[in-house]
Amino acid sequence: MKEDFRLRPTHLIRISIFLAIIYFSINYLSSQSPKPIIVNDPTTILGEQIQNNGNPKDLSGKIYRYLPEESQTLFNNLPQNPVIISFQEKIDYLKDQSKDFPQKQIKEIQKELLKRFYQNALDNIDN
Repeated sequence: MKEDFRLRPTHLIRISIFLAIIYFSINYLSSQSPKPIIVNDPTTILGEQIQNNGNPKDLSGKIYRYLPEESQTLFNNLPQNPVIISFQEKIDYLKDQSKDFPQKQIKEIQKELLKRFYQNALDNIDN
């Protein structure tokens, strides 16, 4: 048969030591400033290095400069592409339709609950 658990002073001392170790560990680790990570990525352009924990600094602007003239023109004219325009119109339509969606759903649920409640009440009156 198991003994009932009793909180003894030795338990409190162990817990306090454990919490102190965790507290000081967190403080020590949070006070350390992170070192920038330099990654030699084979996909970088002309051997440039990605810094700041692997996040590129304005990499898209750097890539754009190295694109051929024709690709830059295509990239600039992308918003005028009929497929992109159609896609954007569909996104705008969905945004407009979903603007009040939660409120509409709540109202529909409330109406349905009231209908069921009244139907239930009428059925109980008839019986």
